[in-house]
Amino acid sequence: MIIVPTIKRYFKRSKYRITNGIGLLSWICHGFGHRFVLLVIGSIFLLLGCKQYDMPEWSVQNEFHLSLSRGGGFTGATRGCDFFSDGRVRQWKKRAGGIADSLQVLVLDPSVLCQQVDELSLLELVDIPGNMWYRVSLLQSGKQRIWMWREHIELTSWYRRTWALCQQGIAKER
Repeated sequence: MIIVPTIKRYFKRSKYRITNGIGLLSWICHGFGHRFVLLVIGSIFLLLGCKQYDMPEWSVQNEFHLSLSRGGGFTGATRGCDFFSDGRVRQWKKRAGGIADSLQVLVLDPSVLCQQVDELSLLELVDIPGNMWYRVSLLQSGKQRIWMWREHIELTSWYRRTWALCQQGIAKER
């Protein structure tokens, strides 16, 4: 190749040495400018780092995350329970503006939890916040639905039955 002897001849007369990659980089920077070279090298690293990652799919109908909570008032404290489709249950409490503290983690029969999710799906969405409120969040099939109310007979009844599951699981664990 003609280019390589030409570059070697240029380096013999130049202050840059082609013996390693740093010398070649210095020579390129001298000719094109440091900012341009850094931009090109950064672009190459960004392109090499691009990879398509498979996101977890919530397409399975039976996968869900159900979260119950109750609280508010002047303290802003809340208590809640998270139910997962694999049967895991986590009871927690949270002070106003704080991070939720896990009180207990246990496992229940997933079929009972699926039955509660099916019952909830039949109830209408409600968004009536109050000073002391109930809140239910259901993440299923990539969609999140939230029910929030202060007084609602059907939802409160469903909430108490589901909360009892959390309490029964806690009692079994002790």
